[in-house]
Amino acid sequence: MVFDFNFPQFNLRNASTKEQVIYFLSVEWPLSVKQIYNKVSKESKSGISYQAVHKVVQELVGNKVIERHGTEFSLSKKWIQNNKSFFDGLNLNYSGIPSESVLLFNNLYEVDKFLVELCHKGLVGKKNPEVCLYWNHFWIPLLISKKEYFEMKLLAEMADGYSVTPAKTVLDQWCANFWRKSNLKVKIGVKQNSFADLLVFEDIVVQVFYPKKIKDPLNSFFSKTKKIRDLDREKLFEQIFEKPVKIPVILTVNKWVAEELKNRIKEYFK
Repeated sequence: MVFDFNFPQFNLRNASTKEQVIYFLSVEWPLSVKQIYNKVSKESKSGISYQAVHKVVQELVGNKVIERHGTEFSLSKKWIQNNKSFFDGLNLNYSGIPSESVLLFNNLYEVDKFLVELCHKGLVGKKNPEVCLYWNHFWIPLLISKKEYFEMKLLAEMADGYSVTPAKTVLDQWCANFWRKSNLKVKIGVKQNSFADLLVFEDIVVQVFYPKKIKDPLNSFFSKTKKIRDLDREKLFEQIFEKPVKIPVILTVNKWVAEELKNRIKEYFK
């Protein structure tokens, strides 16, 4: 997703060309490059060429911010929805979490990014905070080259972490060994099936309900990868983590529920 713009409704003349293009397509669409150029050039303080506007439009198409419809362009509906989910989550973080909140995300990667933001807010600055997870598969170490997953690793390493999964594929075993080297407590192949994946820390309980449309290909990918050297990380990320699918997430703030779930997860380590 691309978020590097300030929405410039009130000061177009100081906005970048990219911001101006996004703004004009937010109030009128579809537009041709010439129509976009005419609007942008009126707001440019020092003048701008048609070629420069055309280059920006092509860049935004490449970043999937806008879509081409023949010779005309409009904002990508997927990009709009991704922004909405991101800012809904951001608003939740800044506003404080009510006793229960329900969020809807558009792919698995969006969920993970939100969880990073949530954990960063709740864990950073705390001394050895306790974090308990029940997840259908372990995958953070597989995608460690990506910024959000590297940050997940750092957050996990600063916590007193307990993680369990019912899975025991080669990839889950490799990830478990990765975490053990960081002195985290992990168990694979636990005898427990849950409708939701769980993240619990402090008084916060996060339930992620991955639908069959994403769980089946995820399970298949993990089952079919027999050796870690055969892992196709880009395929995993592009075909599964960025796969469009509605994923509901429930956040609950309840001390007693959180403590009970933590205790149940920690039972696996006794």
